[in-house]
Amino acid sequence: MTNNADFGDFFHYVGFGGAIALMCIVGGLFTGALIYDKDKVAPPKNERDLYWVLQGVPTDNDNACQAATIIKKTTQQDKTMLEYLNSYQQLVSLKGSSEQPFYLDLFLKKNSEITRLIKGEKINLADSVLIPEWRTFWYCWGIYAYLCLVLGTTISFVAVSIMDGEGLLDWPWEELWVYPSILVMLPALAPCMAVELTYRIGKIGYSKLVVNQYRETVSANQADTIVNQAPVLSPDEILQEKKTKVQGQIQDATSGSNVERTKQQWLNFFLTNPDAETQRLNSVVRSSKDRLSYLGKEITETQRALAKAQQELVEREQDLKKEKQKSAADYLKDFEQLRALPHVAAIEIVDDLLTIYSDTIYIEYQQARYEIGIFAIFIRMATESLSLRNLCTTHPRGYDHPYAQRDSFCWGSLRDPINNALREKQYAVAVQYIIQALQSAAGDNPQAVTEWKKVRKNEKF
Repeated sequence: MTNNADFGDFFHYVGFGGAIALMCIVGGLFTGALIYDKDKVAPPKNERDLYWVLQGVPTDNDNACQAATIIKKTTQQDKTMLEYLNSYQQLVSLKGSSEQPFYLDLFLKKNSEITRLIKGEKINLADSVLIPEWRTFWYCWGIYAYLCLVLGTTISFVAVSIMDGEGLLDWPWEELWVYPSILVMLPALAPCMAVELTYRIGKIGYSKLVVNQYRETVSANQADTIVNQAPVLSPDEILQEKKTKVQGQIQDATSGSNVERTKQQWLNFFLTNPDAETQRLNSVVRSSKDRLSYLGKEITETQRALAKAQQELVEREQDLKKEKQKSAADYLKDFEQLRALPHVAAIEIVDDLLTIYSDTIYIEYQQARYEIGIFAIFIRMATESLSLRNLCTTHPRGYDHPYAQRDSFCWGSLRDPINNALREKQYAVAVQYIIQALQSAAGDNPQAVTEWKKVRKNEKF
């Protein structure tokens, strides 16, 4: 296309295919119209005309009039089997718009409706017949015409471009007629142009690879040629060239301008630059001071941690002495005290896990009583850790307690007494404090208690 910049020259590429496409479009118009009229429009019209004749409406459809007369005779009661067969044979001969026995098929298909119509019942069968509009045909023919035009012009354009040795991308892009022409052929031309573009990109990459290999080969050959053509010097000649080069450098350094510049740089170094060793020592002093300050803080914190650990160790040893002085009877006494606590329903131990089950816990708040639930208190006897869970909470969202959040519990002022009792293995005292906290609404948000189930004061679990 680069050699044909006029729109008239464009027909050199698409003229043949466009002519064939135009013939197919015109031929498709007449052929399609005949087929559409015969297969889609004529049968509903014949059916409507038959209903009109049966209803007494005149029509110029002779076959419909004959079929109506035969059908009326067929529906009479006093007819023999032979007469029925003759009537059916006459209906078969009336084929309508096709080779099929249209009126016989219609009569057999809608026998009951036609019989009722003949008997005088008011059934408007003609209005129920839908006759296809020609708008559908024109819509389908338009699509067919466009596809013929696209395929015909595109095939012709591709074939002529290949025969002329031109590419599908070689268009006179500065001309305005190029863009609507491409737009017309775009559905079929776009894939062809994409294939050529991919081929060109691959061809360019392959060409670059070949050129690079050629350049490397030529460079290697040229280097070998230069090496082979270079004069071979003896060791004495090489040494003489080095001496000549060094003597030239010495002469440049001893020139008047270089000597003055060297003097100036000498003075600048000693007058403007401080002592490098002094700088290094100052840096060492600063880093040493920072190190000592950091170590001082570490020593102080370590001493505090050591004093705290020593104090806890002394207290622990005292607790151990007290425990060793206890007998089995003393331990059983502690156990019975724990079982006898109010609101303690049961106790069990698995390994070092002590589990205490409470009865139903209530909280009194603003002259009302709220059922919180039944709690399980878990105590790790080896590590003195504490957790609890509401097994039968009445909260609509399943919360354990007004002052519990997930696995933590706000003990308030009872935290230290509980921790001290657990550390001293006084589990009865610790559980007593825990149940006291569970029955209390005192805290930052006592109003939260009202979210649990409200009960009568005399109601029991």
